[in-house]
Amino acid sequence: MKTLKIFNCKRFRIILLSILVSFSTIYFSIMPALASTYYKTISPESYYALYAYLSSDEYWSINVNVMDYGKTIDVYVLDAFWYSKFQAGQSFYTELKYENQESITFYFYPNVADTYYIVFSNDNEFSSVYIYVDSNIYTKSSYTLDLFLFLLPIIIIIIIIVIIIIAVSQSRKSKTSITKYTQQPSVPQNSVTPSKTISAPLSQQPSLNQPKFCLYCGKENDIKARFCDECGSPLN
Repeated sequence: MKTLKIFNCKRFRIILLSILVSFSTIYFSIMPALASTYYKTISPESYYALYAYLSSDEYWSINVNVMDYGKTIDVYVLDAFWYSKFQAGQSFYTELKYENQESITFYFYPNVADTYYIVFSNDNEFSSVYIYVDSNIYTKSSYTLDLFLFLLPIIIIIIIIVIIIIAVSQSRKSKTSITKYTQQPSVPQNSVTPSKTISAPLSQQPSLNQPKFCLYCGKENDIKARFCDECGSPLN
């Protein structure tokens, strides 16, 4: 029941909603500008290429898997000029190069804005290769948020735990305070007062400056107190 009361708390709902809105804003701000998946069969001694125009503040994320067991491909990243050399069968320069890969994930960060090509080459003379490619283009500004996005669920869980602990602590403190004031013992109604007062000798009589002790609970009270601080009984 305490847990349900905590989650029904208006303040808790507002904080949780704010966290979810922040999470959604950050998540959608780093969604890829261009995302595509491809399944492609590459013939023997042939290739398959993807291309995209990248500005200097963008980067390309590629994940490629060879679906045929035991087969591999070569992967090249080329700009427009060197891709034309590659097509003509001439020597070429690669921005990135990965050979004999069955599965690979990599990122390409261009130095200058240009059209870039990612080439998947099958050098096998006799058999084709079936591949799966996951291609995503991001802005570099979103790259700095990747770590925060990874840590954000952990941060949310910690915040929720702290809120619950604070709420439970406040609830217990409030309950203790109410119990203290509502469960004070009442003054006995049928208390018997002695019919005869026996005076103690002067040497044994308490001084006026001595504290008062409660007859019911024995609590020491201030000399000017009229009621016991512990149980509320009247002091003689």
